Amino acid sequence: MIYFEPRAKRRAIFMKYFFLLAASFAAQLSFAQYRIDSSLRERYWTLFERLPELIRNGKDTSVKKGLGILVELAADTLNKKDRRQDDVSVKIHSVDPGRDGQEGSGSTGEYGWIGDSTPLWLDCRCGFRGDTLEVVNGLYLFSGFSFTTRLANGRATAFYSGQEPGGRPFKTKLSGKRVDSFTVPATVSGLVLDRRPRRGMSEIYGAMSLTSEAYYSYSDASDFRYGYIHQRMHIRFYFHCRPAPPR
Repeated sequence: MIYFEPRAKRRAIFMKYFFLLAASFAAQLSFAQYRIDSSLRERYWTLFERLPELIRNGKDTSVKKGLGILVELAADTLNKKDRRQDDVSVKIHSVDPGRDGQEGSGSTGEYGWIGDSTPLWLDCRCGFRGDTLEVVNGLYLFSGFSFTTRLANGRATAFYSGQEPGGRPFKTKLSGKRVDSFTVPATVSGLVLDRRPRRGMSEIYGAMSLTSEAYYSYSDASDFRYGYIHQRMHIRFYFHCRPAPPR
């Protein structure tokens, strides 16, 4: 004689296994946000040798404590349709031919020379807050930008910040006030470390790819119909740092 569970009980059993499977899958995802590759150190120092001599000469002093190496910085203009077609003084530059619809405004061109063969150095510092590793990379000279990544329990979160004193050229929402600095979340699309982060470690190497959430820039946007550029940033960089001791 074949015995069948009541429908309500079968449904309860199914839901139990469904949630167990979903929880297991989510746990695997959370610990799959970064991978370990010890050869990353060699790649970092290869790129380091392509930096200006002034930076390379600091290898055994302040630079040894932490340095970022930027190999991609590109702006994705989301409101290209708002550009005045009769203004030919500003050209639209493609930031990645492999990604459909992602183009930068004329201001993107100033970063077009940055690449693996011509990287740009960044300030870098890192440390632990409890069990969370925080890495901050940035470039600061009058105006600037930075990206902050936090790694805890195998999961990474990131933020992109921009600043430009004077003129208040940014908004994070069209309904908000214009500001001279802002911070928006960023998506981590790639993260490689040379070791698992843990408190007490002497150093760590990493490579990351980030894409910021969109924001509004009123700087160099006079050729756009509404006077702003709706954009987001694509960033790829390497870093090496010695975590600061806990305070």
